[in-house]
Amino acid sequence: MRASEPIITLISDASAPKSSQRFAISFMKEIRAASIALLLIGWQLLAWLVAREVLPGPAAVIRALVVELPRGLGRHFLVSAWRVVASVVISAALGYPDWDSPINRFRSEKENPETFIRWIE
Repeated sequence: MRASEPIITLISDASAPKSSQRFAISFMKEIRAASIALLLIGWQLLAWLVAREVLPGPAAVIRALVVELPRGLGRHFLVSAWRVVASVVISAALGYPDWDSPINRFRSEKENPETFIRWIE
């Protein structure tokens, strides 16, 4: 491969015929459903293999979720989500570079993404 050839090629959906777009969407839905089913089956098999309280099966987890949500688990989810959002905002504010600072004089050579990604439309 030459250095000027892109490594990754991304194909736009607009270039494909409508029938193949519908097939691709249908196929992706089937893959997604099969992946979720495989994950749940694997989880249940592993729960049976371990056979301990430390790894309950998916049915037991869903049952506990339905029972505990009205008892305050939803509030705990919201508090945890708030903490995650707040920490991301604070870290982004602290990590934002000040280009006038002397420490930021040292810059690495970065390649333009167009050198290794070619967009096909």
